[in-house]
Amino acid sequence: MKKTFIFLLMFLSFFLYSQSKDSQSKAKYFYKIATEAPDKSAWISCLDDITKEMKTQTNGEVDMKIYPASTMGDQTAVVNKMKIGQLNGAGLSSGGMQLIYKDFGVIGFPMLFRTYEEFDYIIDKIGSYIGEKVEENGFVLLAWTEVGLIYVFSKKKVNSLETLKASKPFLLEGDIVSKSMFDIFNVKAIPLQLSDIVTSLQTGMIDTVFASFYALIATQWWTKVNYGADFPVTLMIGAMVVDKKLFDSMPKNYQTMMKEQFSTKFKTLSKKVRQDDLNSRKLLEKQGIKYLPVADKDKEIFQNTCLNIYNSLTEKEYSRDLLLKVQSTLEEYRKK
Repeated sequence: MKKTFIFLLMFLSFFLYSQSKDSQSKAKYFYKIATEAPDKSAWISCLDDITKEMKTQTNGEVDMKIYPASTMGDQTAVVNKMKIGQLNGAGLSSGGMQLIYKDFGVIGFPMLFRTYEEFDYIIDKIGSYIGEKVEENGFVLLAWTEVGLIYVFSKKKVNSLETLKASKPFLLEGDIVSKSMFDIFNVKAIPLQLSDIVTSLQTGMIDTVFASFYALIATQWWTKVNYGADFPVTLMIGAMVVDKKLFDSMPKNYQTMMKEQFSTKFKTLSKKVRQDDLNSRKLLEKQGIKYLPVADKDKEIFQNTCLNIYNSLTEKEYSRDLLLKVQSTLEEYRKK
């Protein structure tokens, strides 16, 4: 009886392993994609929709598995896993994209864009150039992403340079731009991964975060803060990328299909995120978040500091030519 039980157990284990293996092997082109986006958020829903469409339109030959909420590690770990083949794609912020193409960081400079329309215009004009550079580094840029306009949220009142200096904000690994700004303002930021933010707010390790209204709700950070400074400091952007070798191995019609799916659905997502962000601001206010005014003198100091950071970073870290290209294109749009 005991031998029979052991045999059945071994057979069941082998069967389940085979089924799991077959569920992946049915797809000729299988993408494992990681993202920091919270599970069940708008970003994950968008990726799930693309997965279903690709499976349907290719008769199951193309499939994707999505790993949400930093389950594959921080962005440095994710990029490293893509480079050795453990992952085949990722949704990355500007900081993560810099690990693939350093000058991507220029597009993520703070205070660069005044409106969403300016960002859209830049992507329309020079997005293909950025895409070419990303491909030179072994990846295909399938879609531009955005979290939204970023505000400072905190447990205590932080709405000036002096109160920011007295706060305890976080700093993401590899975020050269934010580190440069913190250094100039003499702010001591705590290096953290996104997955550690809630716990760090609970323990008091940090008391200040940076997020859009919608992202503050999606990450549950809103439950740990009381105030928001009513002044957007940047537009947080990023991109969806996949491994170029795997992408190029697919038939041309599959490549075109995947590009169209990502481009179309993420453009729709951006519109939704922008609207959800406006709705989230009102919702947060109803939940007790108080919005604090920022003095004009502090806004001016911040804006001027950003210009100085642009010049400093493009002397050592980033392409000045790309910065000038972006700035001239923005001026072109603003004169319309």
